[in-house]
Amino acid sequence: MEKFFSALRRCTNKHTSSVTDGNSLCRHLQSSGFHHPTKLRALGARSALRKIPLAFQLQRGLSSSGSADRPESLLHNQPNSQRVRSHGSALTQAVYDAPTLSHVLKSRGVTDEQFALILKRNPDIVNYSISNEIIPRLNYMDYLYEKGEFHGESVVDYVCRQPTCLEQRFEEIYSDERYIAIRKPYYTRHDTPRGRGRPAYEAQYDGDTSAEEWLQARYPDAYLRFCHQIDFATEGVLLAAVTQSAAAEVCKNFEKHRNKKQYLALVFGHPQADRWTVDAPITKDQHCPKGFKMKIAEDGEDGKQSQTQIEVLVRGHIALEGPHKGKPASKVLIRPLSGRRHQIRLHLQKSGHSIIGDNAYSDDRDSHRMFLLAHRLYVPLKDRSLDLAVPEPAAWERALSQ
Repeated sequence: MEKFFSALRRCTNKHTSSVTDGNSLCRHLQSSGFHHPTKLRALGARSALRKIPLAFQLQRGLSSSGSADRPESLLHNQPNSQRVRSHGSALTQAVYDAPTLSHVLKSRGVTDEQFALILKRNPDIVNYSISNEIIPRLNYMDYLYEKGEFHGESVVDYVCRQPTCLEQRFEEIYSDERYIAIRKPYYTRHDTPRGRGRPAYEAQYDGDTSAEEWLQARYPDAYLRFCHQIDFATEGVLLAAVTQSAAAEVCKNFEKHRNKKQYLALVFGHPQADRWTVDAPITKDQHCPKGFKMKIAEDGEDGKQSQTQIEVLVRGHIALEGPHKGKPASKVLIRPLSGRRHQIRLHLQKSGHSIIGDNAYSDDRDSHRMFLLAHRLYVPLKDRSLDLAVPEPAAWERALSQ
């Protein structure tokens, strides 16, 4: 990384007048002897997609963190005059045209009093990207409302109760010449489902995107392959490979149980033990009409062996506004020793401590998300090891009071 930024500084100082976008900067970097393909592709893609001045991108450090993807969220609370003075005339029109948080929410029917309540319950909302998080999440909730899943409550009232529902953070957390790892948000598709004779997935609402589509926009010239899967409702580490051989090495590790995963979850109740292991086989739930659910295999049923280690980190109470507020809850660390579908969710349910917000394996139909995070993925490779991790979202701190 230091080599990249050293080359970047030399290049921009030498070619200030001719560097006008990411693609031209890529050419100058290559002529200067820097040939890191992943960083160069990212640089060109980001410039093309964001349509903002390159100087502003350089000022942001070309960071792969979520904050680099959300310049408007860092600007929207500043007066227009301050924004223009800070970032130059080239950004003036874009800043004036960008909607503010207040404008977006009030255009959906949020009152001044409700807006103040939203800021009080979730101060971090001012750091959310308006175009990439808030608007798509509002559209998603409108979609659910039209399907009758809000049980008579309006979207506005729900947002006021649980404003952390507007978070949708894609983030690149690691990249090299063979692998790219991202943070996949909850309630987002892993990749676009396709199959023999099946059309590409059709978006259900404006902003309905997948991890595959997000990565493809970021790296338009790369053919990326996911090395594993995480559920639609689960947030966390998702690893993609740049080459087929790189993907094969990780997949082989999964088959031989060499890769190690860790999850975090917020669950109902206070477990009596601090640590325990669940050993219970899992099979398909034949009574699920959609074929989605799994279940713990009963005597005589052919289930796949599954083991999960669970450790309590914190005991507290649910802080989300709603029918579960004040109920006992705990944060747990989970180490799955096998990789069955819905294994963690089922083993926590069997333990008597279902995950908060798990619509499939708990009675909770009110919490805005399933509080399960694919926290860490350790992958031992032939030449090195990948130790990939994402911290728990700030919204989790507001969901559990100690």
